[in-house]
Amino acid sequence: MIEFFDKIETTIFGDIDRILTAHDKQDAAIALNELAMSHHSKEQFDDAKMLYKLAISIFNNIASKDDLDYRNMTRSISNLATIYEHRCKYNHAEILYRWVLEIYKEPLEPIHIVQSCHNLAKIYEIQHKTHDAIKMYKWEVCIRKRVLGLNHISTVQTIENLGNICVRQNLYGDAIPLYVDMAVICDAMLGQEDLLTATAWDNLAILYNRQGNHRVAASFHRKALAIRPQ
Repeated sequence: MIEFFDKIETTIFGDIDRILTAHDKQDAAIALNELAMSHHSKEQFDDAKMLYKLAISIFNNIASKDDLDYRNMTRSISNLATIYEHRCKYNHAEILYRWVLEIYKEPLEPIHIVQSCHNLAKIYEIQHKTHDAIKMYKWEVCIRKRVLGLNHISTVQTIENLGNICVRQNLYGDAIPLYVDMAVICDAMLGQEDLLTATAWDNLAILYNRQGNHRVAASFHRKALAIRPQ
């Protein structure tokens, strides 16, 4: 992983010199990450990428891992990954997101893994690595259920994401219980008049139609129409 960051440019603004001379390693890395995020938000991606790499290199070379600011380090790595993702360099993004997961396995709480699971699942899906994408989405669902609870909107959306990829792979037997869970949770949590509840019933209707079970599909479609008339 370290080799990935070996070639780091050394020139960008006087800010870098000021940061490196005014702070210790960790504070300098945090400040560089903040500067990178500023350039990132302005879509100055080349500058942001170089600054993220420099921050990550400094974080990665802090001798005492007990003192390492893992949250800021992983934020730098994730932000750099989004730049590669934006530029369709999915192999680079995948390496970085996987690195974040490896870091998260050690010192941080499970909830911090969730976004990395989601990001990596998307990258796998784009690369048609469906088995790996499903594995990541399943991991994300498990963490959200355990930490946030079943009746949480983020949990519901993750269940839907997993169901959707199963449908795209014609894994209808896997998708049905996921969509059922989504519908039941939405109905109980959001009520029978919420649009997300309608979407949940629509998902089931579409799925049963694909399987040729039009009678069951029609009953779910009626539930959706009762919420969202067409």
